[in-house]
Amino acid sequence: MDEDPKLLSGSSFYLEEIEDYTAKKKRQASNANGDIVLLPTDLSSKNCKVMYYGANFMRNINGRLLIYHIIKTEDAKPKAQKLLNEYVELIQGKYEAVSVFGRVQVVVENTVNTVLHAVRKYKASIIIMGKPLESRYEKENVTSLVHGVLNKSPIPVLIVPAKVDTEKKSSVNKIAFGSDIIRDEKSQVVQILS
Repeated sequence: MDEDPKLLSGSSFYLEEIEDYTAKKKRQASNANGDIVLLPTDLSSKNCKVMYYGANFMRNINGRLLIYHIIKTEDAKPKAQKLLNEYVELIQGKYEAVSVFGRVQVVVENTVNTVLHAVRKYKASIIIMGKPLESRYEKENVTSLVHGVLNKSPIPVLIVPAKVDTEKKSSVNKIAFGSDIIRDEKSQVVQILS
């Protein structure tokens, strides 16, 4: 029986590969028990940036990224599932330490309610969505989806602008939050409204 020369030589490079692989598997296993980040998408090439942003975002979170593709009819499910699987593999290959999985769902009532159903079903902690894009038709449809989810969501929604640079190697580590602030004249207490 031939023995692996890498094992016999005691190569530190080979040991580092094993340690990296082991650490990656441990991170993926711990991520499986963490938060679910829901990323609804139409799987268009324009929305691909949002998927990469979501994976990059997950590098700082103990959890899994759920890429959630909503379709109109059951007939489209096999083709949609195949495309979704390709995207999941692509993203998982680029962000190995991030746990990514995908689901295809036929629309229930309307797209907003389908997204909110997924929030409850998968116990998502945050939703990541793309900002409306170029054409007027796309802009109106995506705007109504984003607006509907923002207004009805019981969890935070992070909107990613179309111009975001997803090729940056750094993970997301700074987020600015905006809110309405009022001052109570009697007590001089500042209250943040959400």
